[in-house]
Amino acid sequence: MYLLNMQSYDHIQLLQRLHNGELGAFEQVYQAYRAWLVVTAITILEDEVLSEEVVNDFFVKAWQKQSFTQVPRFRNAEALKGYLYTCVKNICLTKLKRESVRKRRLQEIMVPPGHVVPPNMLENQDLAIHISRALDHLSPREHLSFVLAYMHHKSRKEIAAELSISENTVKVQLGIAVKKMREILKKVKNI
Repeated sequence: MYLLNMQSYDHIQLLQRLHNGELGAFEQVYQAYRAWLVVTAITILEDEVLSEEVVNDFFVKAWQKQSFTQVPRFRNAEALKGYLYTCVKNICLTKLKRESVRKRRLQEIMVPPGHVVPPNMLENQDLAIHISRALDHLSPREHLSFVLAYMHHKSRKEIAAELSISENTVKVQLGIAVKKMREILKKVKNI
């Protein structure tokens, strides 16, 4: 059921109720647009499960933050549909960008060209020990920034907020940490 199929008076009332923060109106919007937004997300993310999570998280956060009460009133269902599309599209694009950054970071760290990740658990544990020892050579701030970025997959912005420092400081700390880690790990044989 799309809101466009409703009588003009009905959808104006629904949009008013939505702007007033009424749960019933929010549920109607969720039921009307959820499937369409999931399909929209799938076309961007190419992952059905992730797309469903994105759309559901969007609606949960929108309700928790009362987002629909904070935006200007929607004049019609098309304006609401455009708003929903833009929000979900932006969340999807942010996810893609974060995934790209995560992959780039993994390639940046210690794995030299032509290196094959150890196939068995014992060799993986050995690698983990070497990485742990290399982390001990970093300053506390470099260590924390490195762990948050590469092991917890946080963005520079998230790290900066968590550590109460600027994004540029995080960038510098990560650059120094990666350089030190590379130098230390190059000295280790068989990794």
